[in-house]
Amino acid sequence: MKSGEIVTVFFGGGTPSLIDPMRIGGVISTITETFQLAGDAEITLEANPDDLYEEKISAYIELGINRISLGVQSIHNGELLRLGRRHDRKTVYRVIEILHKLRIDNFSVDLIYGIPEQSLDSWRETLREVISFEPMHISTYCLTVEDNTPLSGMVREGRVSIPSDDILRNMYLVGVEMLKDANFVQYEISNFAKDGFRSRHNLGYWTGKPYLGLGPSASSYVRPERWKNVADLSAYLKCVEDSGCAIYEKENATDEIERNEFVMLSLRLNEGLNLKDYKTLFGVDLCRTHRKAIEKYLALGLMRHEDNRIYLTPSGMFVSDEIISSLM
Repeated sequence: MKSGEIVTVFFGGGTPSLIDPMRIGGVISTITETFQLAGDAEITLEANPDDLYEEKISAYIELGINRISLGVQSIHNGELLRLGRRHDRKTVYRVIEILHKLRIDNFSVDLIYGIPEQSLDSWRETLREVISFEPMHISTYCLTVEDNTPLSGMVREGRVSIPSDDILRNMYLVGVEMLKDANFVQYEISNFAKDGFRSRHNLGYWTGKPYLGLGPSASSYVRPERWKNVADLSAYLKCVEDSGCAIYEKENATDEIERNEFVMLSLRLNEGLNLKDYKTLFGVDLCRTHRKAIEKYLALGLMRHEDNRIYLTPSGMFVSDEIISSLM
């Protein structure tokens, strides 16, 4: 990737050491020495509430970070324990108080629904309280129980139960409605923002813009090439020391991959899929090649077709994986 202008920077938290201000300061210095950082660049820090305190947040602001994404997940201590989170409700409120004290308006909150033993009422309560924090952005994600994790074992053995599909659907739709009523605009399946505060970093992924990922396991994309760095930290450092490069996987996106990604990324967004652009790019009429599937989802109220675009309705967004797969 040649030197150029950087408009978004994202620091993902993982562990406290990875979001230490000294480390981030060094990375920002390297970026500004290598690239031109746009004057209005969005520089986001993703962190867990228990990793933050006032002095550290102030240091981040001094470094130029202008957006903070908090992995709150829930405001109920029992639900946080079942998720294996280190923070509790009190910690969340402490960090929110600090953000308001420092007059940091541009912060986002990540939430999870579908937590074992979670009820629709507890989900509503989490949403109500998080809305009262006055964030500019909220993300709501359905819990995925990964194989070979302590939680998957507990579910398999019947020690905890996850909400049914009907309850999960209701949780999603309740979230959409409550956030709409609070003047958040849904711009992607799981993301809601106040006017002017959409995540520019994530929108870059969803609109196919090039991106550069740095560090172990990081992925990058500059059309048509995609590459990924080695995941193990020791191996990554050795590769960089030996050759200056830690790429272990590289490929060129085929026409089929780009066509499928156009469908997937477009239908995730509230702007929907532009049928004219699809035909121009790929020489195919999607409404002709996938007529039966499109007619089916239109009839079920999961999709709508307007102004040469197809969109997923809120109910369609909840089952987006099934719909998107059928159109690839």
